[in-house]
Amino acid sequence: MKKALKIILGMFVAFFIIVAIILVVDISNDVEYKVIEKKESSDSIRLKVETEATKEGDLKTIVDEVKKESKNVDAVWLWIYKPGKNGELLAKAKIPYNNKGQVMVGANDLNYIFEKE
Repeated sequence: MKKALKIILGMFVAFFIIVAIILVVDISNDVEYKVIEKKESSDSIRLKVETEATKEGDLKTIVDEVKKESKNVDAVWLWIYKPGKNGELLAKAKIPYNNKGQVMVGANDLNYIFEKE
């Protein structure tokens, strides 16, 4: 009986330690960005954003987020800049959602085209 109680108590403590670690450590993949210009037409969106991020993985995270948010068009053109009046172009992406979008952006398939500057 005492052994079972110790095991249950140990599992309980381990659970709370794991929860505490999750709350303290930021494990999200969120990368902050701000939309500075958005031009929409019936079949596409042209979007310019600013971010402090510079790593390629972070920039691709922004592309993935934009791809999730903009599904009601055939294609999205995305430009990612550093903040500031004359912000440096960090990357650009062309995101097709269907066959028409694939032709519009010049892609070989429905994966986005990413170019880091």
